[in-house]
Amino acid sequence: MNLLINTTKTLRPWQWIKNILVFTVFIGAGLNNINYFFKLLICFFAISLMASAGYVINDLIDEKRDNSHPIKKMRPIASGSISKFQSRIILTTCIFLSTIMFSQINLSVVILGFIYLLLSITYTFKFKLIKFVDSLSISLMFLLRAFIGSEAINISISKYLFLFIFSSSFMLALGKKISIKSNSEIKNDYKTYLDKSYSTGFLVGLYKLFMGCSVLIYGSWLFNKFDVHGYVEIVLIVIIIFSVYFVFNIILQNSMNAKMEDISIEMFKNKKITANILLILLVSIFAIYINN
Repeated sequence: MNLLINTTKTLRPWQWIKNILVFTVFIGAGLNNINYFFKLLICFFAISLMASAGYVINDLIDEKRDNSHPIKKMRPIASGSISKFQSRIILTTCIFLSTIMFSQINLSVVILGFIYLLLSITYTFKFKLIKFVDSLSISLMFLLRAFIGSEAINISISKYLFLFIFSSSFMLALGKKISIKSNSEIKNDYKTYLDKSYSTGFLVGLYKLFMGCSVLIYGSWLFNKFDVHGYVEIVLIVIIIFSVYFVFNIILQNSMNAKMEDISIEMFKNKKITANILLILLVSIFAIYINN
C-alpha cells in the first residue's frame, strides 16, 4: 500500500489537469464527434504518463536540490520512500504505456510525445538554468500538448489559441519564479540561479506584460465569437475579460506571497479563482457551441 501511495505521489496525477489542453482544439472548433473525443481521451492519458515520466526524471536529477526544499524534501524519491531502482521501473513503465497509447492514434502524436519528453529532460538538465529559455521551454511544453490534440484529429490550432496558450503559460512560468524567489525558506542552487538572473521587480513587470497580452488575446477572440448587437453582449464580454484579468492578478499576488510554486494545486485552493475559471469556461463554451 505504501508503495502504491508513493508511486502516485511520484507520478503527480494532480498535475495532469494541464493536459486537458489536448482537448482545446476540439472544443475551440465546436466539434462533438465522439470518435474524435475518444482519440483525445487516449492522448490525454498518454501525454499524462509521458509528463509523469518527466517528473520522475526531474526528481531523480533534483534529489539533492529537493532535500533542501521545505516541501519538496517530502517527495518519495527525495525522502528515500521510493528507491532509485523502483523509480526507474516506474519511469520505464510510463514511457512504455504512453508510447503504446500514442501509437493507437498515429505516428505524428508518437513523435510529438517524445519531443515533449525530450524537451522535459532537456529542461531538467540544461534549459532550467538558462535565462528566458527556462520560461520559453515551459511554454513550448504547453503548446506541444495542444499540438498533440491537433494532430490526433487533424484540425489546425487557431491563431488565438496558439497565442493565448503561449502568452499565458509563459506568464505562469514567471509566476512560479516569483513565488520561489519570494520564499525565504528555499535555499538551494536553483534559488541562487533565480536570484542572480532575475530581480523580482523585473519578473513582476514581465508577468504583467504577458498578463496584458493574454487578456487582450482572449478578449479579441471573445469579441470575434460574439455577434454583438447591443449593450448586454458588450457588458457580458467586459465582465468575462475582467474575470480573466482577475484570475491572473490573484495568481500574481499569491506568487509575490510565495504561494504559487505549484500553481496546479494552489490556484484551485482559492475559491475566487475557481469560481471565475468556471465562469470563463461556461461563457467560452456558450460562445463556441451555442452563440454560433
